[in-house]
Amino acid sequence: MEWLTVERKTLPIVLRSVGILMNSVVHGGLYQLYLTAQRDNQNFKLAYIPEDFQMESREFFDMDYINALFNVGYESAKSGQEWSNAPPDYETTQ
Repeated sequence: MEWLTVERKTLPIVLRSVGILMNSVVHGGLYQLYLTAQRDNQNFKLAYIPEDFQMESREFFDMDYINALFNVGYESAKSGQEWSNAPPDYETTQ
């Protein structure tokens, strides 16, 4: 998660803290699944949105955003890069 200055008020601090916590929980669970698959001699396959995808949703159901996500996945699959065999940045954390 990247550096972000937060307004010195309770709600923005709580929201940022919860965001960081959720990010940590998701990444921890992902690494746990990966290591369990390695331990049990199973394949690990993961598809995810690349970090260079910069578009943000403007509303709850933003069709432009949804179409952009679809196109990223479609182009990735078309180029043969649809699956990753390890979590993002795993190699750099070993």
